[in-house]
Amino acid sequence: MRGQVATAINRGLLAKLDGSVKCVDCGKPARVYDHRDYAHPLDVDPVCKRCNQKRGPASNYLSDSIVHATITEPIAKNISLLANSEKRSKSAMIRILLEEALDLRERKSTSTP
Repeated sequence: MRGQVATAINRGLLAKLDGSVKCVDCGKPARVYDHRDYAHPLDVDPVCKRCNQKRGPASNYLSDSIVHATITEPIAKNISLLANSEKRSKSAMIRILLEEALDLRERKSTSTP
């Protein structure tokens, strides 16, 4: 991610964080670019170090979600069996399972105080 951000800065697509760019959260000079979602490497916010720390880790859909980018063979076999029993394609079953996993994660995050 840093390499892509550095390249974007060098090409003038993102501003250099030289003290003239303000933190989008508090207005102090931004020192880093914060990723909220690593799936979008250039979708970043300039933030100060304190606000970056307060924001916490970014969301990484592939490692954060219940279903990982690489589906292991046993899971793939179960998806195939499930797809056959439901008379759906494997890709449709993966999409349905991902949607259910994301719904579960959202319900879980909204239910905690």
